[in-house]
Amino acid sequence: MNNLAMALLDLEEREEAQYLMHTVFEERKKKLGKEHPWTLWALCNLAKIRLKMEYLNEAEEMLIPGIAAAKRSLGESHLGLLMGCGVLARGFARQKHFEDAEKLLRESTESLEVSRVLKHPDTVYALEKMSILLEQQGKIRETVETGVVAVERVQMRLMTKHPLGEKV
Repeated sequence: MNNLAMALLDLEEREEAQYLMHTVFEERKKKLGKEHPWTLWALCNLAKIRLKMEYLNEAEEMLIPGIAAAKRSLGESHLGLLMGCGVLARGFARQKHFEDAEKLLRESTESLEVSRVLKHPDTVYALEKMSILLEQQGKIRETVETGVVAVERVQMRLMTKHPLGEKV
């Protein structure tokens, strides 16, 4: 159901995606507990859907305690936690809270660089998201610098023909 909900989101079937993901979240909470990694993953995906539906405050209100729970149960450098931070940063950016979004993305990127290697696709993806955020703020020099670092890292491991490499 989780995968189906996210596929429906990709197909712009937001209401149905939200219904399915809400069901997944509630069932996981009931069966696994509210701080189980899979429950937190469903919470993150539900928040992602709500962001797409422009329920920005609601998504933020879900993610902040979810991220705190993930820090407690998964640790500061767990990919699931960092993905949740990325979704929250996206919500901050949509609300024009660029400082909060940039701070969160910088912290997440630094954590990825330490917990993974610099050339890991997750790190490249974080840099790509950071460059988009910087561009939204009109920080063109920083956007280009971040993009150059992302391209260098793509060339270290992925090659430019990889879908993420092409996107960067």
